[in-house]
Amino acid sequence: PPDLPHYFIERFTQPGDTVLDPFSGRGTTAVEAAAQGRIGICNDLNPLAIALSRGKLSNPEKSDVLNRLAELKSQYNPEDFRTFRGVNKDIRFIYHINTLRQLVYLKQELDWRKPGVDAFIVAVLMGAMHGSSPGFLSLPMPNTASWSPTYIRKYVREHGLECPDRDAFGVLEERINRMLKLGKLHGSGKAHDVDVRKIGEKLEPGSVKLLFTSPPY
Repeated sequence: PPDLPHYFIERFTQPGDTVLDPFSGRGTTAVEAAAQGRIGICNDLNPLAIALSRGKLSNPEKSDVLNRLAELKSQYNPEDFRTFRGVNKDIRFIYHINTLRQLVYLKQELDWRKPGVDAFIVAVLMGAMHGSSPGFLSLPMPNTASWSPTYIRKYVREHGLECPDRDAFGVLEERINRMLKLGKLHGSGKAHDVDVRKIGEKLEPGSVKLLFTSPPY
């Protein structure tokens, strides 16, 4: 929970200090550090973790994000996405066809590999991919456990679930407005994707004032 790193960052560091999380996951520690005016540095080898952490730490202006989203929406043509070659069949069946077309388009257009507006939008989108409320894009299923595709198909049949026709652009806009309603983070941050034993090569010697992490199980 964000409150946990928040407490230790506030107690043991000062604005401008560097906080390190070598196993960043969703980037909670680094984002909390940046929110409190510190420098949040994080690291992970999982591409999903890096996409989430890098995106959140991109710290863009809300107007820039909404302008980019409007640009993406204006250039989207569903007729360009009539087939889904390359999309795993276990992914296809949890999204409405209209939503899936938008997701394939966004995956094609958004570059998450470097910090910036695109990376932030990808991080927001990752948080909306799967859940049970109207703020999510998939079948209305619990997202607190990882189930096999076979079990999910059985669950869908038994509960008579149908894929909701969700507008990815609308869901993104709502989430962006909510996430950035307080403005930019006061500090800054950076996400690395190196072997944790080499993270010291990415840091100034003696620069880290607090290391706060939840190591992999």
